[in-house]
Amino acid sequence: MGSLILSKNKTLVLGIITTLHQSGHKAYITGGAVRDMLLNQQPEDVDILTDASARTVAALFAKTRQVGKSFPVCLVNGVEVASCRAGRAGDFPGDDLGMRDFTINSMAWDPVSETLVDPFGGKGDLANKIIRFTRDPGERILEDPLRMIRACRFAAHISGTLAPSSLKAVLTHAPLIDLAHGNVARERIQMELIKAMALEKPSQFFVSLHETGILARILPCLDRCFGLDGGPHHGETVF
Repeated sequence: MGSLILSKNKTLVLGIITTLHQSGHKAYITGGAVRDMLLNQQPEDVDILTDASARTVAALFAKTRQVGKSFPVCLVNGVEVASCRAGRAGDFPGDDLGMRDFTINSMAWDPVSETLVDPFGGKGDLANKIIRFTRDPGERILEDPLRMIRACRFAAHISGTLAPSSLKAVLTHAPLIDLAHGNVARERIQMELIKAMALEKPSQFFVSLHETGILARILPCLDRCFGLDGGPHHGETVF
């Protein structure tokens, strides 16, 4: 996996992680970058997770800038280095990974020791093309209802399906996607749609949205076209 890190940032990322290790801290590449590497794809972005505090990270590197409101993140020469959100007292990085959305995004990789941390079976879910919420699916959705749309996008991204527990939770909580009451910002939904349109088969995303009842809530006109006969001169439905 280590050879699949962005060639452009490989030296920089390895340098940051090595410096953190030499200072007595743990550090991993996390999230989407690990997922993409397991898919033999070149990650667009590489994020680092460490048990060092943001203050410690800033002291270790000359060129840093702190960003992020929800939890401390330092930009080190343009690379995001996040301090563990769950604190240092518990299991690192497991506690932090347990706060993430899906198992396929809840893995960590140490390129120095070439160690994969996968407490929730994300590697297996990725191989089996399954989207599964990390830990309790209802809790993950209530934290951010947009995750239901993201679940459909990632299912299309890996040409997979939602795990039964994930599907049940989305069907239950789909009413949380309510444009009239602004439960989820329209701009965030729009960004998910734009990302989905860049997939190899965006249709899988929209079919998944239809099957979960979300499409009727965000694009009702498109949802009404599902199964609608395209006429005698067309082999496909209007959808």
